[in-house]
Amino acid sequence: MLVIGLGDVVESDEALVLANRTDDAVRPNVAQDAQEVLHSLVPKEREVPASGKRFFRVRMMPYRTSNNRIDGVVITLSDVSAAKLLEKRLTAALSVSEQRAGDGAAEPRPVARKRPAKAKRAPG
Repeated sequence: MLVIGLGDVVESDEALVLANRTDDAVRPNVAQDAQEVLHSLVPKEREVPASGKRFFRVRMMPYRTSNNRIDGVVITLSDVSAAKLLEKRLTAALSVSEQRAGDGAAEPRPVARKRPAKAKRAPG
C-alpha cells in the first residue's frame, strides 16, 4: 500500500491513480521508485515538475508498522513552486551581475578629489 499525505491510501498496483492525484507530479517513476525504497529501505527524495509552473518535492520512505514490519511506502509531496521561482530569479540576477562584472561595468570608478587649497601665508 502507498500512503499519501495525511490519509489517502492507494493500493501499490494503482500507481497511475497516485500520479493523477498529484497533478501529474510523480508520473511514471512512482512505482519504480517505491519498489526501490521497499527493497533498499533507503528513503528517496527528488523535485519534480508538474503541470503549469508548479514543482513538488517528493519524499519516499519505508512505512514501518507498530510491529516493526515494513508494510509499504510513505510518499510526501510538498509544493516547492515558490522556492523554485525564487531560485530562477536569483539565478537570473546572478547571471546579469556576472555579465556586468565581466564587462567592467561593476568596477569602481575613481573618484575625482579636489586638492585642498594652499593656505595663504600672512606677510611678515
